[in-house]
Amino acid sequence: MSNDHGKLSAPAQVHKPLLEETRRALAQAMFHAMQVAGEPEDGYPTKLGQEALAERAGIARSTVTKYLSSKDSDESQVNPDLETVCKISAALNVPPAFLLLTPSDWSKLAQAATDAVSSSQDTVVKQIEFELARDRSGAAKRGEAGLRLAERLGVYQHRRNPTIDTEDVPAHWAEAQAEARRRSQLGIVSATALPPLGELNAEQRIILLSLCAILGASTNVK
Repeated sequence: MSNDHGKLSAPAQVHKPLLEETRRALAQAMFHAMQVAGEPEDGYPTKLGQEALAERAGIARSTVTKYLSSKDSDESQVNPDLETVCKISAALNVPPAFLLLTPSDWSKLAQAATDAVSSSQDTVVKQIEFELARDRSGAAKRGEAGLRLAERLGVYQHRRNPTIDTEDVPAHWAEAQAEARRRSQLGIVSATALPPLGELNAEQRIILLSLCAILGASTNVK
């Protein structure tokens, strides 16, 4: 729900489920990567033990054990800092973001990638990208372009469905729908404002912006 300044409300504990899910995602990612991150033998990947990972990353083995403990527990209080996540990602040679993607994130990413590739042939999408590149637009304009892309791709609707008679809709339902639209809008403009586009060609920009728009529309962090 928005407050008097039009901002989305953010209760103090609203991030807790996301934190718990991300803890488990980190532990699962570490666990799976460790199954193949050892020194290869005869061309086949081998397991990397906790001690070896700790040595590679320059952290204590107890830290590795503690992080992995979140894999099967909803009660873990592990809260790794960014430097430690970066050390682990460097030791495993994967981007830090890969260690923090939840199963839901991976699923959305796969679907969004499929849809984004097909969008590169859409003439309206191409026009949106052309205008963005021509004007050398900053983050705000990329966010606006993201909303246009999302509407064109059918993953976002700026206004409520005009076929629905609001007089017949319970107030709590209408409020929930309005909140969902606001969060979708926020996800789209934030996601499409993030990527640096300067070194990419037109097709790459289209795919990346479409990917961000689709992912942003489907994100509802709670």
